[in-house]
Amino acid sequence: AQAEQNRLKGLLEKLEQEKSTLQKEYKEVSKKVEAADQIMKTSGANMAEMQKKLSAVETEKDNLSSQLDGKTNQLQAAEAESKKLRNDLSLRDQANEALRAQMMDKDLERETAKAEAEQLSKKLLQAENQLLDIQKQKDKTSDEVKRITGDMNNLRDENK
Repeated sequence: AQAEQNRLKGLLEKLEQEKSTLQKEYKEVSKKVEAADQIMKTSGANMAEMQKKLSAVETEKDNLSSQLDGKTNQLQAAEAESKKLRNDLSLRDQANEALRAQMMDKDLERETAKAEAEQLSKKLLQAENQLLDIQKQKDKTSDEVKRITGDMNNLRDENK
């Protein structure tokens, strides 16, 4: 009977030790599950934040594209106006040759036309520079969209 009692005590101690080990393992697994849940929540928040950023960048890209179109139209209009003024200047110069008697009046008109042409040339140069700046910004925005899209894809791949 004493041997049976000792065997049962040993078995009970072994079972209590296994129970304690299982409880520790259960706590560790619970902690890991909580950590995984937290990572999933954080990833979801990061994904939402990146989606907002992507949306903002795409909106900015659309705005810049619209500005680029507007500046392109302005540039074309300025080029046409510049060509027209250059033609006008040429015609005025020819008229000045034919009308030497009215040379002073025509010289004034020619100088005015030259000033207008120079102003338009400056505007044209400014418009070209603005167009280049907008194109650079558009390229930068496109690169940012690609980078964010890649980041989002990487996050999706990590969460799978």
